[in-house]
Amino acid sequence: MSKPASRLGPLGTGVSLGVRAGILILGAVLALTVSAASWAFWTMVGEGGAAAASGTLWAPRSIVADAPINSGTVTVDWEAATLSTGQSATGYYVRRIRDSDGATAPACGTSKSSPITALSCEDAGVADGAYHYTVTGLLGSWTALSGNSPTVTVMNDNSLPTVWASSISPSPNGNGWNNSSPVTVDIEAYAGFGIASITYSVDGQTLATVATDTVAVPVAGDGVHTVEFSAEDNPGNVSATDSVLVRIDTLAPEAPSAPVLLAASDSGASSSDAITKVTAPTLTGTAEAGATVHLFDGATLVGTGIATDGTYTIILSSRPAGGHAFTAQATDLAANQGPVSASTEVNIDTTAPTEAEAGETDDNVFADNADYEAHRSDLFSVMAPIWGDSTADDLVHGEDSMFRDEGLRQMCVIWQSGVRVTSEDEADENMRQVYLSTGASDERAAALVSSLKQNVCTK
Repeated sequence: MSKPASRLGPLGTGVSLGVRAGILILGAVLALTVSAASWAFWTMVGEGGAAAASGTLWAPRSIVADAPINSGTVTVDWEAATLSTGQSATGYYVRRIRDSDGATAPACGTSKSSPITALSCEDAGVADGAYHYTVTGLLGSWTALSGNSPTVTVMNDNSLPTVWASSISPSPNGNGWNNSSPVTVDIEAYAGFGIASITYSVDGQTLATVATDTVAVPVAGDGVHTVEFSAEDNPGNVSATDSVLVRIDTLAPEAPSAPVLLAASDSGASSSDAITKVTAPTLTGTAEAGATVHLFDGATLVGTGIATDGTYTIILSSRPAGGHAFTAQATDLAANQGPVSASTEVNIDTTAPTEAEAGETDDNVFADNADYEAHRSDLFSVMAPIWGDSTADDLVHGEDSMFRDEGLRQMCVIWQSGVRVTSEDEADENMRQVYLSTGASDERAAALVSSLKQNVCTK
């Protein structure tokens, strides 16, 4: 009996249909049970018999994506996909998945039909956002898809962060000063992609950097302090440096000098005797530069002024006649109030003396000590060249001369009254007119007024 003819199939010589079907079924089952790799190919070797061989394509591993700030480009790196036999994949393509909505797009200009052989690529022109990447290895007609890379954030922001001093606590007064220490400066910063850090310094000391978008900076000690600060955002943009001044003064000013009448307000025989007929006088003194000076008449506030360059000058409103005790008190720019100054007694006298009072005063003050002859000698020296010695002597020493003792005394009374009622300049002018009437020149009349005041009226 002859043997049945063997059936030869495409899988090799001498393989029966049943065997061939079994091999195909086994291959399908194995393909369905493999998850981390792909079946790459089948090979049949031998003649007169058949043997099957297979390889597993492992997916690319260690997918890493990195995006330098403000570049818009993501660099993707991975380890090669390989067969279990050691053979590497022949190509790769990369895809980008947006985290916010899962939208998928080809990356690095690759696709299944346009793979690359390198183990890294650059994905350019990527919009701002958070992404992850996958890499698919290719070998023949089979593929192996990697897992997701860690998320990478793309930030394309060239705008500078904003940084500012949001508050100073306690708040400075209207002059910009604090009278307590320490003072806290609150600094804040903002940027679209968030703030990485704030850097600050006080009075140029060592810079301090804090990884936050707000910071409270303490400033202590009397004086004017400068706080400088800047901010860096997460993309690496650094703001310009800004600054704020902190002025601290915790010390009260010293007492001002006692206020005195300005010479122009101190009328009368002396411009420094604090006796005046001026009812709205001007007082002056010294105090801390820039301080506000309050002027008091007793306990009553009567004027306020600023000690510009350390000197204050205050014009009072009308004050009543009589004695006044003026004091001054300074408040500095930080609102520290100092002690009250010593007082100055000022007598405002608006009543003109009667002739009898003036004469009595003249007798008591001038007459007993007057050097009438000294003044008559000055008169003679002026008049002799004009009238001759004999006439000049008659004018000066004659029994009817207005320059006898009583006449000179009366001239002093008139001069003194003029000083009190008007001013010394006006009183001098009245006396000058008297001497002009004797024929003296303007220059000699002025000299005689001076002689009268020196030898008679001022004794």
